[in-house]
Amino acid sequence: MHWKTKAACFRILGAIPFGSNLHFLAQRHVTRTWPRSAEHVEALVDVARKTINEFRALSTEQLPSSTFLEIGAGRDLTVPLALRMLGVGKILTTDVKRLAKLDLVNAAAKMVAAELAAPIPEFKSWSQLEAFGISYQAPFDASTEALPDISAFVSNEVLEHVPPAVLRAIFAKVATRMRPGAVSCIA
Repeated sequence: MHWKTKAACFRILGAIPFGSNLHFLAQRHVTRTWPRSAEHVEALVDVARKTINEFRALSTEQLPSSTFLEIGAGRDLTVPLALRMLGVGKILTTDVKRLAKLDLVNAAAKMVAAELAAPIPEFKSWSQLEAFGISYQAPFDASTEALPDISAFVSNEVLEHVPPAVLRAIFAKVATRMRPGAVSCIA
């Protein structure tokens, strides 16, 4: 789809009540982009691997004791799942709207585990996801809400959608919560 047409559709859906739900239903049943394809999950696992490599190269903190903050979790939490399966201790993953769905999280978890030759986790509740080491918070405003001390600030293809004033506020807030030697990995 031409990007201008796609942007116009997003604007329309964003302006009407339940537009986000309609968008998701169209993606799931018309374009069939949910759950993600194996190729798309593989690409996101590669993003997670690159993030881990950058963290190891730049930080003195050990991965199992690390806490990552991700802005822009999305519908299936593929990157946080991959980060956790690759050894990140804890992940706080956030969205401004609650988008994630457990069936999509489980579908992504299965594909990520296959890609990493790891045991397949299954989440019947959000509390099980939390026990796994991933805290999904949405709606969440990273510029105003309380944040834990973090080892890494990560975001993948999200920050370009954040208005500049809000982005400055997020960066200012995150900077106050970064542990000594913490890193940012923004794609």
